[in-house]
Amino acid sequence: MVLISPLFSLGCVSLSPYAEIRRGLPVADRLTIDGRTVHVEQRGSGEPLLLLHGFGESTYTWRKVVPDLSVHYRTIAIDLYGFGYTERPKDPAAYSRDGQLRLILGVLDTLGIESAHVAGHSYGGALSLALAALHPERVRSLVLIDSAAVTYPDEKKSPI
Repeated sequence: MVLISPLFSLGCVSLSPYAEIRRGLPVADRLTIDGRTVHVEQRGSGEPLLLLHGFGESTYTWRKVVPDLSVHYRTIAIDLYGFGYTERPKDPAAYSRDGQLRLILGVLDTLGIESAHVAGHSYGGALSLALAALHPERVRSLVLIDSAAVTYPDEKKSPI
């Protein structure tokens, strides 16, 4: 708190309500999935390429590669539950692997995409693997970047 107070007083940090920030996003970058606002950035045209970010990240992760990828593909970067500008559900189940997969499938269904190339980084790689294992008909190809294991979100560690 000692460091935060001077930052506010010097104007270095400003806080805006989360709902206000989401409303400021381009309409094209907002979808409604299961009654929640989901941030999805789409660029380019061609075959769909789904981009899934890692833990603690967002669509911002893909900002430097999307311009080149979108020359050849329709890139679709999703802010997963708990990250970026996507609305945070109150139900803890939404943050599980299955909850995140429901979000991903909901985005694909809403966009009318039957199958896509999928690239996942870290936690997004684990979700990509789960998507390919549980819904292989939805995955055209798979790129994993520093991927976590498919069981990563479900592992339970016993106390030592």
